[in-house]
Amino acid sequence: MTTEDTALIMVKKILVSKPLTRSVLEKSFRRAHRTGAWRRMNPLKRSLLYVAKKTVDIVKSKILESILEEIILEIELTTLRGRALYYGIIIALRKTFNLGKNILEDLKTLLYLGISYLSNPPIYRILD
Repeated sequence: MTTEDTALIMVKKILVSKPLTRSVLEKSFRRAHRTGAWRRMNPLKRSLLYVAKKTVDIVKSKILESILEEIILEIELTTLRGRALYYGIIIALRKTFNLGKNILEDLKTLLYLGISYLSNPPIYRILD
């Protein structure tokens, strides 16, 4: 498992709220429209999120829950907070020897690392 896969799993644990209710799906639907992720999403994913938002009160099926979690994660990764957290976790995972293990538990530090990485020009964005 690569560092990027581990970072995605950790971001999913932090950003996707676990009981997927109608209100969580509606928030994700609105966020997708607001950030422009809705236009870039696969039409099947769009229709699944829309129908689930309209019909499901609480997601009980494990398969549907995992699919909706992936959709919500895709939406969250289009926001600055999601991308900053993702890159902050990648940087922290690659530098845990220097920074220590407890840095992965500090959300503010992870966001700081990610925002500082995203603020650099693309030429200087090198992940060790």
